[in-house]
Amino acid sequence: MGIELEYKLHIDSPAVLARLLADTELNALTDGPWMETAMKTTYFDGADRRFTARKWTLRHRFEGGESVVCLKTPQEERHTRGEWQVGAETVDAAAVAALLEAGAPQELRELY
Repeated sequence: MGIELEYKLHIDSPAVLARLLADTELNALTDGPWMETAMKTTYFDGADRRFTARKWTLRHRFEGGESVVCLKTPQEERHTRGEWQVGAETVDAAAVAALLEAGAPQELRELY
């Protein structure tokens, strides 16, 4: 399992974005240069919102020529989530099996 540390920001102007990208403290937290990546993402949940109720995210994303399915779950530490990702063309039984094999919580099988 990977652990993701994520902060999401709402940036309301190009000037604010330019200041953030030039900030030395913020740049010290990155592992490489900033880049823009186009993505197409689809999130999945049951009609009863079973994933949302657990604060889990199940998604398919096409990014940079790769098609991946990902499960994210909340962790005790603030701003962190458990994350499992596998190469897959869609969210289906095979992708769920691969996520489980990668170490995703067994509860995923029942939720799916």
